[in-house]
Amino acid sequence: MPSDPTGDLTISTSTIERADISLAGATLLIKSGEAPPLSERAIRQRFSRLTTLLMTVLVLPAGFVGRLLLGPELMSNATVALVFGYGLGLLGTHLWARRSSGFGPSLALIGLLLVLPIGLALVNEAPAAKVAASVLLVAPVAAASSLLGHRQGAIIAALAILVAVLVHIAFVGHISDPELAAAATLWTVRVTMMIFVLAVIGWFFSSGLRQVIDALRGANRRLAARARRQGALAYLGQRALASVRSLVEATVNKVPTILGIDLCVYIERVDGEPGAWDATFPDSRRPRRLVIPEGPLHGALAGDFPDLVVLGDELGDERLRQTRCLVVPTTLSGGRRAALLACGREQAALGADEVPFLQTVLSLISAADRRQEAEALQSRSEARYADLVALSPDGIVTIDGAGVVTSCNPAAAAILGRSREELARQPFYESEILDPEDMREAVGRFRDVIEGRPMRPISLWVRRPDGSRRRIEVNGQATHAGEGTPAVIAMLRDVTERHHLEEQLRISQRLESLGLLAGGVAHDFNNILTVVITSAALLRDERLGADASELVEEIYGAGERAASLTRQLLAFSRRQVLSPRPLNLSQVVRDLEKMLRRLIGEDVELIVDVADDLGTVLTDRSQVEQALINLCVNARAAMPKGGILMITSRRVDIGEPIAELPQVSPGAYVHLKVSDTGVGMDRATQARIFEPFFTTKEPGEGTGLGLAMVHGFVQQSGGHIWAESEVERGTSFHVLLPIADEPAGASTAASSATLRRGQGRVMVIEDEPLVRTVATRILRNAGYEVIACDGPAAAIERFAEEEREGEIDLVISDVVMPGMNGVEVIKLLRLRRPSLRAIMVSGYPRLPPELADDLERLTLVQKPFTPEGLTSAVERALRERA
Repeated sequence: MPSDPTGDLTISTSTIERADISLAGATLLIKSGEAPPLSERAIRQRFSRLTTLLMTVLVLPAGFVGRLLLGPELMSNATVALVFGYGLGLLGTHLWARRSSGFGPSLALIGLLLVLPIGLALVNEAPAAKVAASVLLVAPVAAASSLLGHRQGAIIAALAILVAVLVHIAFVGHISDPELAAAATLWTVRVTMMIFVLAVIGWFFSSGLRQVIDALRGANRRLAARARRQGALAYLGQRALASVRSLVEATVNKVPTILGIDLCVYIERVDGEPGAWDATFPDSRRPRRLVIPEGPLHGALAGDFPDLVVLGDELGDERLRQTRCLVVPTTLSGGRRAALLACGREQAALGADEVPFLQTVLSLISAADRRQEAEALQSRSEARYADLVALSPDGIVTIDGAGVVTSCNPAAAAILGRSREELARQPFYESEILDPEDMREAVGRFRDVIEGRPMRPISLWVRRPDGSRRRIEVNGQATHAGEGTPAVIAMLRDVTERHHLEEQLRISQRLESLGLLAGGVAHDFNNILTVVITSAALLRDERLGADASELVEEIYGAGERAASLTRQLLAFSRRQVLSPRPLNLSQVVRDLEKMLRRLIGEDVELIVDVADDLGTVLTDRSQVEQALINLCVNARAAMPKGGILMITSRRVDIGEPIAELPQVSPGAYVHLKVSDTGVGMDRATQARIFEPFFTTKEPGEGTGLGLAMVHGFVQQSGGHIWAESEVERGTSFHVLLPIADEPAGASTAASSATLRRGQGRVMVIEDEPLVRTVATRILRNAGYEVIACDGPAAAIERFAEEEREGEIDLVISDVVMPGMNGVEVIKLLRLRRPSLRAIMVSGYPRLPPELADDLERLTLVQKPFTPEGLTSAVERALRERA
């Protein structure tokens, strides 16, 4: 606690030190540039020493000096002794009056003992001249006494005159010579007048000295009061640093002592209660609630300037009735009214001199109140900021100039998989928290921010201690840590799910664009294959030689292989119609195991670990087999020096979305995993593995369609596929297929039936001449009457003509034709005959969605078709019509 400065102060000649008290932006400056004047006591001490010196120098040796000047005739030894004793008595009396030495009474007594016997001796034997000389020597004694500057000196001078007169009267009676007596009387008068003049001069000097002393006494009182107030302000300033309440309590307890008043009260207006004030009295632990009625005190509190009022019962204390009260009001932060009440019964204790001090005290209270409010606001702001940081879904970390994480919020710890203590063990660039290539980029960006350059957001891969990896987006800004050292505040956002979705979207968009191209190529190619395959099939029925028949078979086989290639292209573009059946995936793997062992060679060890209780998946068996073959062929290519290829299958139940695969819905799946110990892939390669025509093999060794077709098949089956790989550590492909409710072996295919052939009139609409020709030939060979049209316009015209000759039983139309598609043609023809049956022929496995729902009673035949396939479709359509 600071010391109490309200006690008595001793003002010395040293300069009052400068004191600065800073509080919440308000500075109280207490200073004095000059040394204060001497105190009254110091002045009296100096004059006492001066007069003592004068008496010692002038009075004591006066007798000896007179003997030297007047000679032994006029100054006998007895006279000298008389003068010395008289001076010694005066000096003792002076010291006694000054109280500056304990020897004063003793010296006065010794002087009296010397004067009395010597004076009595001189009465009997001293001549008149000696009497005059003794009286003359009294003058400097009286003069010195009158210079003492106080009443005692004047009294001593008067006594000296009286002694001189009495001595003269006593001694002049012994002088027989009248002239000598007259001369002695004249000398006595002169000496008396001289003593009187010196006494008067000493009296006036003493009066002036008293005025100076009184002025100095007032200045010293004011200076002491000022020093006490300044010390009190310094003390209150220190208390203000603790709290406003502590300052108020110190104020009401110390101000009365400082100002010399009876009571000091601090009151503050209570919001929402008219006339209510909280008053703090000395030695009170808590404010007292007062209701101040209308009156002088109420008016003074409502004003803006100090006012002096007489109290009634406003403060609730009978002792303060009719007490004078100096009211000094002020306005605190937020418009709150407050005031200091200085109460005292002494009229001189309260006046204009006290107002600046009380206003300064109120300034301290106001500044402390603002500081406390600012601290509370800052504390609330810091708490809100801490809550925002703690509750932020994004990670927030602070990194100092050395690269050490000094703080992080819970989201950052969760994203990075490490606590702040773990992150602070070493600079982040020395840890394994990032991939090497990402670490180099992160360090470069960190240095840019430290050097004052703006940072562009970057995406990085984070390695967690559990082995998982997260994709984060990082943005940073420079700041300053303690003592102005540079630091970086980094925002971390987990974008793993978004990254996977973007990758899926990018791949899907690329596959879609390439799928459109592949589908278009397959469509045109199917037109050509239709001619090749159907022509070869028709030639089979002709009687040809052995060599010609062999050539026809080769042509037919080549066409079938080409048709298989187009089906793969359509599967890649997701336009191939699957034949989904309930399958036991483990059984499919076991059935392929022997073939796979022959396919991968002896230098690769095949390990098959499939579970039996998987359940069934609804998918196309041929596509599953093709996907397994593609994955195993790629794995073998990744292990040129041999290795291990493992195929596993497990049932998994996903209850919550997987962070790495947000597109996977919760449910039951069969998890098929194909792993190898080959060369692995870097991240750039992994990002493109499902792109069509992308391959890492040498030219001529691969088409780049294998994984793209696998991806398309899995997507069509409602499943998901992804890869995990590390360079030199191998690759794992994961396939998730949803489990179906149907048991294995159930069939969704329609049952076969015996079909009748060769009856009815059929219109063929095909813009490709070769396809139109072979279709017409097949149908005519099967016994149908065929009406061939080369386009929509001709078909509409011929239909009207042929209908007059006889009803057309069936219309076979290509889907994609110039000017009008096949569906639109059928719509127009059905306006004439709504019951018309139709077959659509297309290079695609299904009708476009915008056309599929427009017409009923449609049968779709996919190109390339065989004669058997076309005639079977015609027969089924005619049978449904019947």
